[in-house]
Amino acid sequence: MSAYTVTTFFPQNEDGTLETLKRISAQNCNRVVVTSLASAARTTTTSGANIDIETAKGAIFFLNVTAASGTGGLHIAVGTVFPDNNTQTLIYTPVAITTVGRHYVIVYPGGGIFGTTTGRTSIAEYSARIPPRIRPSIQPDDASSYTYSLDYQLLP
Repeated sequence: MSAYTVTTFFPQNEDGTLETLKRISAQNCNRVVVTSLASAARTTTTSGANIDIETAKGAIFFLNVTAASGTGGLHIAVGTVFPDNNTQTLIYTPVAITTVGRHYVIVYPGGGIFGTTTGRTSIAEYSARIPPRIRPSIQPDDASSYTYSLDYQLLP
């Protein structure tokens, strides 16, 4: 028998973060990155608009912190939006973000991943399907000022 190589765009169990992102990027080279929260200095919880992901399986959120007070910290939260427009947290980063830099959260069936350019952490386990409507928010631990933007990209 011959050996065959099968290439797939779908994330595999043995994939690390970089391999997963490469597979997703290869499949989504024409997908658009959308700004949910424009860059601004903020001191309170700020939510983006509702995101309909009925045609996607998940999303990746990019938080770019450009100025940090060094205290408190920020958490990326993504919530399920119910018909009455209330939310329930689906993903919440376990570690407060206190430094300038780029951070991301992948919300995808089977769990979530929180990471920076230096590493990643698995942050949650949930059902095999992401709810059809979600809403991102940035939640501070105190009233310190942080300047940041939040973008997202839908994933197949």
